[in-house]
This record gives sequence, C-alpha cells and structure tokens, in this order.
Amino acid sequence: YKISVDQSVQITGSNYRAVLWGVSTFIQLLDTSGPNKNLIAPRVEIVDSPDYEFRSVMIDVARRHHPIQTLKETIELMWLYKINYVHLHLSDNRHTAFTSKSLPKLATPGFAHSIEQWKELVKFADERGVTLIPEMDVPGHSANWVGRMPELFGSTDPETGKHRSVGIVNMANEKGLEALESLVDDLCDVFASSPYIHVGTDEVGAGSLIGLPEYRPYCEKHGLTEALKGQAHELFLHFIQRMNEVVRQRGKQAISWNDFRGASTKNVQIPTNLVQMIWTGSPVTMVEKGYPIINCCWLPLYMVPPQQRAPEDFRIYDWNVRQFQSWHEKQPTVLSKDTPIMGAQVCFWEQRYNEVMPILRTRVPAFSERLWHQNAGRSFEDFVGRRDHTDAIVQKIIYPVTLTVTGLLDEQDVCFDDTLKITLQSSFPGTIRYTLHNEWEHFPDSESTAYDNPIKIDRTTTVSAQLYDPNGQPIGGVTQHRFRKMIPAYKYRWLDPPSPGTTEMPNFEDLNVIREGVIGLMDTDRAKQINRSRFAQVQPIGLVDTFVHNLYNPRNIELNGQIRIPSDGNYEFAVKTGHGASEFLIGDRLVAKAIGKGKNFKVVGELKAGVYPIKIRHSFRQSYNDLNIQVKQPGETDLIPYEQLLVTLPDWVEPARLKTLPVDFKFMNSDKLINANLALDKPVTVSGGSQGSHVPENAVDGIIGNASGWHSDPYPQWLKVDLQKPTLIDAIKLYTYHDGRRYYQYTIETSIDGKTWKPIVNMTKNVEPSKRQGDEHNFAPVKARFVKVNMLNNSANPGVHINELMVFEAKRK
Repeated sequence: YKISVDQSVQITGSNYRAVLWGVSTFIQLLDTSGPNKNLIAPRVEIVDSPDYEFRSVMIDVARRHHPIQTLKETIELMWLYKINYVHLHLSDNRHTAFTSKSLPKLATPGFAHSIEQWKELVKFADERGVTLIPEMDVPGHSANWVGRMPELFGSTDPETGKHRSVGIVNMANEKGLEALESLVDDLCDVFASSPYIHVGTDEVGAGSLIGLPEYRPYCEKHGLTEALKGQAHELFLHFIQRMNEVVRQRGKQAISWNDFRGASTKNVQIPTNLVQMIWTGSPVTMVEKGYPIINCCWLPLYMVPPQQRAPEDFRIYDWNVRQFQSWHEKQPTVLSKDTPIMGAQVCFWEQRYNEVMPILRTRVPAFSERLWHQNAGRSFEDFVGRRDHTDAIVQKIIYPVTLTVTGLLDEQDVCFDDTLKITLQSSFPGTIRYTLHNEWEHFPDSESTAYDNPIKIDRTTTVSAQLYDPNGQPIGGVTQHRFRKMIPAYKYRWLDPPSPGTTEMPNFEDLNVIREGVIGLMDTDRAKQINRSRFAQVQPIGLVDTFVHNLYNPRNIELNGQIRIPSDGNYEFAVKTGHGASEFLIGDRLVAKAIGKGKNFKVVGELKAGVYPIKIRHSFRQSYNDLNIQVKQPGETDLIPYEQLLVTLPDWVEPARLKTLPVDFKFMNSDKLINANLALDKPVTVSGGSQGSHVPENAVDGIIGNASGWHSDPYPQWLKVDLQKPTLIDAIKLYTYHDGRRYYQYTIETSIDGKTWKPIVNMTKNVEPSKRQGDEHNFAPVKARFVKVNMLNNSANPGVHINELMVFEAKRK
C-alpha cells in the first residue's frame, strides 16, 4: 500500500486488504492534540508491505464460550495491527462451537454459534481485511464427537450392531471419514473467504484402534501393511494424507499441527503441500522434507492464561520468526536466513473471553512488528512509546466507553475495601448503557440502564458498559471490568522469574521487584473466580491468593503478613503447592517448605500466644499453580484455613509488639513423627524399574496419598526396605493406590541378613478394595532388619503401586 499526505490524503493499495492496512497506518499517524481537538496528520509518503505473508492469532473457541461480540472486538484489534488471519479452534474434547449443516448433532447446545452467526462474523472480518481460518481438530481431541455420534466416529460391534466410543475418531470407520468430508464442505461454505482449512492432527494415540472390528478390513483395503503388523501410526499418516486430499479437492489448502513429525512409510507419504504449524519439537525435519512451515512455538507465542502462561511483550519484541523454543528448552532452535517460512501465529488456548483483549493488546503490536518488518524498531522503550500511542486509539475505536474509578487500593489490582465511585465517559456522542452483575457473562443491551450519574458499588461487581446511537444500535464493543472487594491481609512483592528449569526456591533477595501491592483474604467469590479460568480446579478451603491481576508466566511472589496465635500449645501447619515451590516462615524461621505437585507437607511446633510476623514465598513453575496452607489448633482434630488466624492489614500490630520465636525453637515434620515409623526415609531397593517420577523412595517418604508412591509394572514386583539395624517389630502398615474399586494381593517377609526370609503377612486371597487408611498388619514381635513386600496382583491393571510402607517397633505401645 501507499500513503501520501500533503494537501490531501491518498491511500492506495494492490487490493482491498492492502488499502485497509494503509488506513490502519494512517490512523496510527494521527495526533489528536491540535487546536479545538483537530486531528493533525504529518506530511509523509509511505510505501509499505509485509516481510511475512502469514500473520495470525488463534482463538480457542472450543474449550470456552466466546460471544460473537467479543470475537468482533478481537477482529478489530487484528485489523488495526495488520494481522491478516484469525485461526478459530472450533472443536475439542468438551465442546464444538460450529453448527454443521450436515452434522448438526455435533454442535454443543447452548455453546455453539449458528451457521448464520458464523457467516455474519466472516463478513465482519472480511470487511476489515481479516480472514477467519476454521479448524476441526481430528482425529484426537474429539471425545465430544465420538460420544455424540459413535455410529460415525466410534466403532460398531458387527454381531450386536451396538456403537461405542473409542476416545478418538475411529480412522478406520469409512462412514466417519465420509462424514468428515461433508463437514469440510460445510466449513468451506461458511468460511468461504479462507484459503485454508485446518484439520488438527495433534496429540493422537492410534494404538487403541488396533483391536476394533473395522481396523483390519480398512487397512487391508488401503494397503496399510505396517498398520496390519500393529504399527497403527501408519493409519494415522494415511488419515492425514486423506484429509489433505479432501481439503485440496475443494480448492483449499490444508494446515495441520506438526505432530506426525515428517514420518512416512513405503505405503504412505504425506505430500509436502500440507502446511505445518510447528508447535512442538524441532522444525528442522519438516523444513528438510520440504513442508511449508508456520512458527507457533511455545516461547513466546503460546498464551494459556489458566496455566499462567502469556509471555510478555518484551519477549516477543526480542524474538525472531526463525527462532523456535518450548518452555522446557533453555536454548531455541534457530533456522538459517534462507529457510523459507510462511510466518507465525500466536496460539491462545483455554482462555475465557474476557482474558483475550487485555493480553493481546500489549502483545499483538510486538508480534505484528516482528512479522511486518523483521528488523523494524530501535529499542523496546521506543516501541512501548509508539504502542501506547496506538493503544489509546485502539481504546477509542474498540471500546469507546471508558471508566474513571476512585476508591481503589491499587489501580493495577482493581481491588477495594470500602466503596468505589465509577464515572463513565465515551469517545463519541451517544447513550451509555450499563449493567452491574456478580458474574462476567452479562452484557448490556439497548434497554439497559442509561448512565447519567457516577455509579457507587460496595461489593464485588462486574461493570459492563456499551455506547448506543440514537437508533439503539451499538457503537464499538462492550467495556467490562470486574472490581473485587476484599479484606486486605498481605503486602506482596511480585519478582523476576527463577532460572529456567530450576526445582529449588530461588534467593528472593537476588530478584528484581516487578510490582508491589496488597492481597486480600481468600473468600468464596475469589476462589470461584480463580477456578472459573481453570480446568484443574483448586481446593478453595485453605487456598492462599497468589494470582496477581494481569501478570503471568513463571514468577515469584512474596506475601508479608501477621498471624495471631490465640493460645499456648502445639500447632500443626500443612502446606501444599501445585507444580511450584513454596516456603512458609514465622519471623525469619522456616516453618514448612513444599516443592512439587500434590505433596502436603505438615509440621508441628509449640507456640506461645501472641502476634507473629509471617512471610510466604511462592515460586511459580508450571501450569496449575496453587498454594494451600491449613492449620490444626491445640486440642482440635481438623485442619482449618490458616488465614482464619491472620491479622488483617488495618489491624496490624506495630513491629515492636510482635512476638519472635526462641533461638532454639524447632518445627518438627509431623508426617515423620507418625507412630515412630521405622521405615521413614530408609534405603529401599526394588526388583524392577519405576514409572517416571514414581520412584522407590516415594514409598518411604511419609506421604500416604496417591500423589506420592512407587509405581512399576508388570507384577510380580518386590520392594525391600533396610531398617539399618535389627529391631523388634510387631506391626506394618501398607498403603496402596486407592480408587474405591481396585484391590491388590501381596505377601510381606522379614529378614535379619537379607538372605533368609520369614513370611509374616499373607494377602494372596485379598479381594477388598484398597482404602485411604491403608492396611494395618499386627503380628507377634519379630526381630528384623529388612522388610520386603511382594506385590503379586492388581485387579485393575498389570501395575504395582505402593504409596507408603510403615514399620513399627514393638515397644511403641
């Protein structure tokens, strides 16, 4: 496109979309600070075109519902930053957002948009130079389809005629493949302007299809000799090849995720006209084989708010389209300058509709600049200045209604503790209408309350506002903000990330502070809002708030507060974290340290009544982080949220009046004190290997739940613990994996020398399901140094699973 600004403004382009890019640039050039608010345009001449043709943002409309209105707002943002594609992930295991004409049963009721709505959105996007690319994710991520229509996408018993689900699309079911062709026809009809159809193909385990009645006849028909030998991956390759042909026969180009990694057999070679989105693994193989590639790498292009992943704008600005890196890789793979790359895509997964724009508004400008002119810009600081100027224009165009708020504790955290006064203003003439609601999913319409005076709120509220013209037609998008009323409890510091891959707590004193503020007591609504954005739900009871508004990625947070110990006595603290690492301190004394998912670390100590300073350090590692701290008070049997003992911020005690712990004070690990367990942390050996992180040492670590244990297969297997000295014992407790259904059969033996063994427990005929409380075995006292558990049978599968082995000295009674 070309822009000429002199005594007049001329914008020309090679096509309609190019002219729209020129309009976008011209809008960004405008200055509104002229006399009488006149617009000032600089005298310029610009000739411009992009370095990379494919510039895209993917929105996951299958896992979470997205209103058409908010999708329009996203499309407006894409136009303003010259992003020419929006990839729509339309189907996944839980939902299907697309209503197919030929297969309407696939659409999720109350979730999917109609054909007319999608066509209207396509028209809206086309008018703004943005093309919508539809994706149906097959054959994996399709449990919703297989469950709804097993006769097409599942398997059929030839004797009974009954249909059943098989988890993924049955790639050997000819009827299902023909149905997919009809579905492609529907996508081509609705998304007519798109040159691409995305066919998914990520994260597929085809081995489950081998025993189906359709498998062998289909493989024989299509000459899949490797699949007939049990290599089901050949069927998967054939499926990709077939879907590519279906799409190309309709005049479109197919795109897939790169999970087949360039594999082939003598019978199946996937054509190199299939575009590959590189989201995992190295791109080198795909390039060498000649496939067109699009960079969709995790760093910095993956945005997954529920997993606390949304790489910052500076990471994107410093990134190059030839750089591919996952979260787990310390160094990226960098392709040479002469390697052909179509472009790149931001992949926005699992998000709620209200999380999209706040994240994209700061990141899409950096992404666009890197793809439009890969060497553009002078510095990140210079970029931020230009972006902020443009973002002010974005605000006026997309969200003409703005809020001015007084009464916030901190504007960055949108929290208050008393009352808020909210003033609404608009960029253009019109009537502002608004709603106040406890939930996010609530929008004003032309009949909603008209704004005339400042709004006062005294409880947690979502404020939604829309501008309307005199005919009752909306102008721009819906402005939504949620303000949380809380009881301030901590002062927080949000700090720089730890070194990639570390599993230990970083030294917080060596980290840079990014933000400081106030965090409140956990309450029912806050826990609900945290879980609203997550698939892996956190336990609300005992949850401590470590989620800071609009900050993501591996980070560290420090909470400083005060705790009131009501009376003298023994207090037990239980600390549990997600994938992160956490420390709980009273004063400067470490009380408990939790590292790793699901482990509940318990400590007990005798405290004197009074108010103590406390500090919590929490280091985010991977997805689904949470921090849970509970306490058991003297004489009580149940844990309660430790925050019930917190002193709220307005009532904090002066530092001089705070109590401190004695120099010789110690907290003891209460799990390790249980009944003087002799096996705790003792050396163990096993007959076979272990599965992943389920190593033998887990069976003597004092943690009895399913999250920590030794796993191996197949049975029989044995585990032996060395008590390190001969000891008179008379009881053993064995905790096995428990799900309410499975049972295990085993024997237990003891030995003095590790060579001659004496049987003491025989559970070879056991059919009672394993239970959370474990199995206690009492016997006549016997002297032993070694205890061996022989796991003989598991009613559920061939696996061996020992959560914990406890051995007790005879004199303990």
